[in-house]
Amino acid sequence: MVLIYKPSFVAHDGSAPIYSIDTHPDGSRFATAGGDRKVKVWTTSALLDRNKENDKECPKLLATLADHYGPVNCCRFSKNGRYLATASTDSNIFLYELHEGKGRTMFGSNDEPNVENWSNVGKLKGHQSDVIDIAFSPDDKYLASASYDNLVNVWDVEMKQIVATLKGHQSFVKGVAWDPIGKFLATQGDDKSVIIWRVDDWEKVSTITEPYRQSVGATFSMRLCWSPDGKAVTTCNSYKKPSHTASVLERGEWDSKFDFVGHKGPVVCVRFSPGLFKQKIEAAEDSKDNDSEDKPKLHTVVACGSQDTKLTIWRTNRSRPVCVIKSCFEESVVDLSWTPNGFSLLACSTDGTMGVFTFEESEIGCTVNKSESEAFFRETYGGMVGQKKVAVLEDPTLLKYTKKNINGETTTNGGFDSKNGTPMAPKRISAVPVAAPVIQQAPIRQQQQQEIIASDGRRRITPMANAPGTQVIASPPSARPPQQIITNNENQVPRNLPAYTMPTTTTVAGVKRVAPQEMMPAGNAPKRLAPMPVGGGGGQPQRIQPIPAGGQQQAPARLLLTPPPARQQMTVQVSQQQQQQQQQQQQQQQQQQARPAVQQQAARQIIPVAPIPQTVHAKLVAEDAMVANSFDDQDNIPTAPVVLECKNDFQRNASDLVCSRSGEELWTDRLDARCSHITGNARYSCVALEDGSLQIYTETGRRQLPTIALEGGKVCFIACVNSSKTKEEEEVQIESSETKLLVVTTDASLYVWDLEKDNERCVLESSIASICFNRRDGARISRVSLSEKGVPLVTLSNGVAYAFHKKLKAWAKVADTSFQKSEYFSRLRFGSTDGSGGEVRKLQTSAARLAIGAMANSMRSFSSFQTPKRESGRHLEQILQSCKVLGSEKEFKAWLRTYATHLASESIGNDQRTHFAGAEKQLRELCEELLGSISKSDKEMEKDGEHGLILGMKRRDLLRDVVIPALASDGLCQRLVTETIELLEAAEKAK
Repeated sequence: MVLIYKPSFVAHDGSAPIYSIDTHPDGSRFATAGGDRKVKVWTTSALLDRNKENDKECPKLLATLADHYGPVNCCRFSKNGRYLATASTDSNIFLYELHEGKGRTMFGSNDEPNVENWSNVGKLKGHQSDVIDIAFSPDDKYLASASYDNLVNVWDVEMKQIVATLKGHQSFVKGVAWDPIGKFLATQGDDKSVIIWRVDDWEKVSTITEPYRQSVGATFSMRLCWSPDGKAVTTCNSYKKPSHTASVLERGEWDSKFDFVGHKGPVVCVRFSPGLFKQKIEAAEDSKDNDSEDKPKLHTVVACGSQDTKLTIWRTNRSRPVCVIKSCFEESVVDLSWTPNGFSLLACSTDGTMGVFTFEESEIGCTVNKSESEAFFRETYGGMVGQKKVAVLEDPTLLKYTKKNINGETTTNGGFDSKNGTPMAPKRISAVPVAAPVIQQAPIRQQQQQEIIASDGRRRITPMANAPGTQVIASPPSARPPQQIITNNENQVPRNLPAYTMPTTTTVAGVKRVAPQEMMPAGNAPKRLAPMPVGGGGGQPQRIQPIPAGGQQQAPARLLLTPPPARQQMTVQVSQQQQQQQQQQQQQQQQQQARPAVQQQAARQIIPVAPIPQTVHAKLVAEDAMVANSFDDQDNIPTAPVVLECKNDFQRNASDLVCSRSGEELWTDRLDARCSHITGNARYSCVALEDGSLQIYTETGRRQLPTIALEGGKVCFIACVNSSKTKEEEEVQIESSETKLLVVTTDASLYVWDLEKDNERCVLESSIASICFNRRDGARISRVSLSEKGVPLVTLSNGVAYAFHKKLKAWAKVADTSFQKSEYFSRLRFGSTDGSGGEVRKLQTSAARLAIGAMANSMRSFSSFQTPKRESGRHLEQILQSCKVLGSEKEFKAWLRTYATHLASESIGNDQRTHFAGAEKQLRELCEELLGSISKSDKEMEKDGEHGLILGMKRRDLLRDVVIPALASDGLCQRLVTETIELLEAAEKAK
């Protein structure tokens, strides 16, 4: 007996029509798409359990997604449950992914707060009109979409790009379905045809028109469906007198031999139950058609929805329907979905309602188990369907590295580790090649020449060689530029020169310092008028005759002029004033030369400084921090935030400093200059003043150091390490970074000080000039900070980030926008799935998000000499090295696993798009680096200078616990894994 239930709580705004419905593969939730431009995610438990429906504490609506600008026509979950795809009349397709944490409600929306956090992780834009139907491939690699623009687009889910555009229909395309075996794709359109496409080359296999020639009437959709056994595809909107039917096209022949009949209106949707069924044994014994075979025949169950508001449910081993459902809906049934167990059917209608229909085994049969299903596919297709093909293990030692025997290595979240959300290897990867270095043409110089006139009057011109080199490669500002050459060609101006002149470098105590007078902006440089010779043939200046001793130049005899006495007196006065001015200029030049270089730097400004605000404040201790109360005997009590605020007095050129908690003043101070920046944490606080000085306070407000005057001018950035560690965690930490302070001045000088009491010292003195200059992208410095380990970080406005490499004493790029087509780049754009992403991931996520708008204008798109798969490998290498620079151990371990699997996937196959000939060598090199010398232990390697640790982790432990399981779990590179295991065991025995 069929159980029918129509839940009243499932509805869209204003009783809007529900155009689509789909169930999550785990059966815990289902999604509906409506005419109110929204997609809603509901809990399934309230449909099947009336107690939970009446339970107010059990949320029924889990999320409302309102990113579309038009009615949403279709929604589909991926087979692995990771994605939810939606299609709309706005021609867009959105991909959503479930992240941990609570969701957010859109501003101005009247919807209930989202219980689940479904984030929009991809926008697929390629159609020019309404998108009616979408479907994921069996392996979730592709997504097919059917549209009113007469096209079918096939998208790579991971790349978020179009793989193929299928052009064959002459009218609206309203349905798309994948072969469960993964060989074919079926589409149906308003041109009264069904086209079968081959997936390997996206070519037409067959075009079927006969069953649909007599079809009449316009339909909203034609959602055809392939049977789970792969033997046939059931189509929509066919007609055979006297009724509308759903024609079944058998695999291979692609002709219609039978139909599901009985509807009085066009069939617009068909959906098969996901599993294979067999007749129940008790029913088989009573059946007259029962034969003497021991094994019952397998069959499938299919539901058909029609514009006549009816539903029919069929078993493929019977000629009559299991049931016909009437009077349940007032308008057309437009979409169907089965629960994963195969016994409950969900249907939606344009009347704004949905229904649930639950069947029993006696009605549709019982599902077959996994072994029976595998036996059927093996017998029918000669292989396993829906499972990843894995090579036979060549060595029994690899058995312990299979997924079943590796704790915490199984992937159940679509490419992310089920326990910690670490990234796993994707199936398809794309990236953007890095732009080539720009070669800048040097300014053309006027050639010097030598002219000789022969006795016969002919001239011989011999050109003189200029300075060698005709091209100048853009070099970092830390390199000493060529000396400036002044020529007499005043109108010749070199093009494409940077806005700043190239700085020179000097070495002070082993640290590179930049001479600020040479880094000064060219537009702000003092202008001088240099005397220029006039005339002269052949590039030689004219020779100026000296003035006689009398002070006046003799004129021709007939033109001798004598100025009047008044004019003579005026000339004498002017000449005296000029002499005084020249003497003053000479004195000033001598004084400037006598001054130390530090005093000259104060007048230079490379990094602009923001205007002094009225109020400056900083949070020293966060709300949830656990700190010891210095005034009470209680320890580790939760406190309110501690805020340090400074109010500037512009009239008196002073500032008032107040530190408070919950409105209660803790300490105050008054400074004789206006405040520009404030920072601090639970250990200290620092105030930067307008005159370029610093004042540092202890946690209780005492002045820890005298006022510090900086050499490089005013302060433009100041930062410290903020932490909310407990007191126990601080005691366990060997080296704390909370006492470090970073300061950047206007001349691009950078200082890092350790402010540990009674042991204050400068731990780093450098410059960020190499980041400021020669930026063709126009990016500016937006933030300078300290990492959790106290590493200086410089973040630009385009998301690119640099970290200071202590050993190399140079700036290393730790976040880049050069991999915009990489799978990891698009995945990083939306942060970590478990909400616990490390520091490197946060920087990469910020860069990925800021690069979305600049992707179209990126010049890197012209350099596509590397395959997307290879470019993704470069992206992983960049991330691994960034983890090393920032000292992020957990992230390095997670990304190392992903990198090893990526190299292994590149080493197999023959497809040029995914295969890289050098991948196996790189993978072997990685294993050898982690293994080290076989005859030496970890301690012996350290003594001999062979670094046995990476970020405090033993290399061989990383090889044993990360790389080998990542390679062996999927049966990749088995011989390399076997060799590595043998060498690792030999190395351990050598200890």
